[in-house]
Amino acid sequence: MPSSYWPFPAFPLSPFSRTASPTPSTTQTAHAYFPFSSQTPALSTTDSPSRDVSPVTPAQEMEWEDADLLSVDRALMDFAAGEADREEEWMREERDVRVKALWVHPIKSCRGVSVQKSVVTSQGLQYDRQWAIREVETSQMCTAREYPSMVLIEPEIDEINNLLIVRFPEATGLPGFAVKLNVDESEIRTWQKVGPTIMHKKPLPAAFVPPHVPFVASVDPNLTPSAQLSTYLSRPVQFIQKSPFEEDKRPLVPPPGSPDWLVGGDVEYAEKRGAETGFADGYPVLLASEESFRDIQASLEASLNPRGDSLFANIGPTFNKPVWQKKKLDLRRFRANVIVGSGPTSSDRVQAWEEETWRDVEFWGQAEEDQVQVVEGEDDVTMNTDKAQQVGRFVRRGGMVCVSRCGRCQLPNVDPDNAEADKAVPYKIIAKYRRVDPAQKFTPIFGVNAVPREERSLVCVGDRVRVTGKNTWQVIERS
Repeated sequence: MPSSYWPFPAFPLSPFSRTASPTPSTTQTAHAYFPFSSQTPALSTTDSPSRDVSPVTPAQEMEWEDADLLSVDRALMDFAAGEADREEEWMREERDVRVKALWVHPIKSCRGVSVQKSVVTSQGLQYDRQWAIREVETSQMCTAREYPSMVLIEPEIDEINNLLIVRFPEATGLPGFAVKLNVDESEIRTWQKVGPTIMHKKPLPAAFVPPHVPFVASVDPNLTPSAQLSTYLSRPVQFIQKSPFEEDKRPLVPPPGSPDWLVGGDVEYAEKRGAETGFADGYPVLLASEESFRDIQASLEASLNPRGDSLFANIGPTFNKPVWQKKKLDLRRFRANVIVGSGPTSSDRVQAWEEETWRDVEFWGQAEEDQVQVVEGEDDVTMNTDKAQQVGRFVRRGGMVCVSRCGRCQLPNVDPDNAEADKAVPYKIIAKYRRVDPAQKFTPIFGVNAVPREERSLVCVGDRVRVTGKNTWQVIERS
């Protein structure tokens, strides 16, 4: 039972335990020992200290102790019943919005990893975009925008062995490689340091080149991560890891575009928090809803069978209808981290694009699942379970602030299963009706960028999502 469930101060169950003195002190009130028992010794603070006290018999001692234990049991049962009623009322009153999926993308632009729970740091979900690939000659960041085959590079998070294992498509003949997930800073200092890497025409802080950790005995030690990636991409590249040092911190910066984009976000909050990010394009976390994705799917279907002057009547000559009459969109294309949606008991369903009205978001989960050990040195994640943060079995795991809408490039056009880049879908579909942000007038929107509230917290699939504050972002109304 978590300590926060114990509603009473610590006290001995009986003043006459079998290991205590058989004579009680006459200077203490009875209720100090028996807060829940009506059967207490006849003691009084007004009695003379010299007054004779009758010896306590073993039968009396056991009777008092049994009565005391029974009263404690009753009190605990009453307390538990009260907590259960409080939890039931809270669940009935709270809107049922859930975390439906969590995705970590360890290597920028490479395949994501679906997880059931994740530590959340100031840089987002743990391990997300902490590694990347850079061109040696130009120092440019490599992304699937230029090299679509990157989406077929498959990372695996092996926390038991403290490894990030990376595999290539079998047809390449490349054996794959592994690097350490968590490394002491003193060891990182001994690695090769490179930088700056250029992304969006701006230099990023310096990074490190992690050494290969042989995870298969037959792998040639000369086939380093950088060597294998260079072979795969047919150009000299380096595999890099984000620096953990303060001098290499990457604070949040505005994305490319109009300086008026601040109108559409809550970036002042992020700046005050000293928010930072890894190798993500701009922000630590991307949050999206299942309902918004379904709306894009419905729009795609409408474009396949348009009616008259429908908004989707003319997607353009690059729209390959025969292909998309057989194909379905995959949410993985959008590379979001936290996917939310309506819960099973929800009568007030999440609406498409509703997440764009959220500002403050909290994640609540069951307390017995709250102690999660994380392979990161000797650290464990322990959550705040004080009364203000707990309702029945549910505790507040952590929170995020949604700071801006996410403008989309054409990377979602790349199929995560075969790396084929479509010329129209989904970019031209969402561009028809999702150019809604005054700060990004010509950019279609899907998802919201978010900044964690805590330096370290937790989020799990199935957690309840509480929206505790709304934003005031402007919107371009479309007829």
